[in-house]
Amino acid sequence: DAEEATILPLCRRLYSTLGLMAVTQCLPMTMILHLLVAFSFAEISCAFAFTIATTSEYRQQTTSSSPRTGGTAIQSTSDINDRNIQEGRVQNITQWLTWSDESLKRLSDDGEGGLYDRINNMLQHSSAGNRSYTRITTPQQINSSNRFAVLSHGNQTDPIYNYINSAGVIVFRWPEERYYELPSRYSAPEGAIREARENEIESTVAKDVTYIDEAVRVRYPDDTVTLRNAILWNVYDDDGNRVGQTVLFDETLCSYSDACTS
Repeated sequence: DAEEATILPLCRRLYSTLGLMAVTQCLPMTMILHLLVAFSFAEISCAFAFTIATTSEYRQQTTSSSPRTGGTAIQSTSDINDRNIQEGRVQNITQWLTWSDESLKRLSDDGEGGLYDRINNMLQHSSAGNRSYTRITTPQQINSSNRFAVLSHGNQTDPIYNYINSAGVIVFRWPEERYYELPSRYSAPEGAIREARENEIESTVAKDVTYIDEAVRVRYPDDTVTLRNAILWNVYDDDGNRVGQTVLFDETLCSYSDACTS
């Protein structure tokens, strides 16, 4: 607005000056016409340049605020707690996985520890003899793991997925961007299985941790997968607010309904 207020009036004042010169100094008509055309072009150029600059700034602002993945990216603890946030992936994956790990470590009573402890215990148990394995110690390793599936949903009335790692994508096969707009109840087939899952979710809200021996889930687009030895727990932030739930399971223990998949 400041540029427009300065540039456009300046161009218009040139018109007034030109008219005064024509009257007082009797400029030739041909010169006056040439000057009028020149100043008209200058005013149009000024307005056009201002419009382009303003449009460019708007696009830059909207682009910088766009989420990295489908939906509205969740950026803060208050966003996660806000039930009006309808979709989006947690923006700070490190923080989310830290909360998940610390919450499980504090809430579980089976002596298996938190998220990292459980993954490493499974690795150790599955390693035969002296065969070495790489310990999982960082959020980046969890995020890129193709074996240990970690998924989370938020605190909405109809919870929507807000995090899934590589193994989770492999198991369920939904296009990754779809997860962050998908209510997690759709992970279970309709009917009794979905109702049982809803009961597990509600029960976990009350008691913090649920151990799931076996569960049938939807595998996109038309198949199912059976999960085994999964654990579901509430996730709390640093202030003790419940901000969602996370589930962990081992992909190698899954069985698939589609025959072409081992």
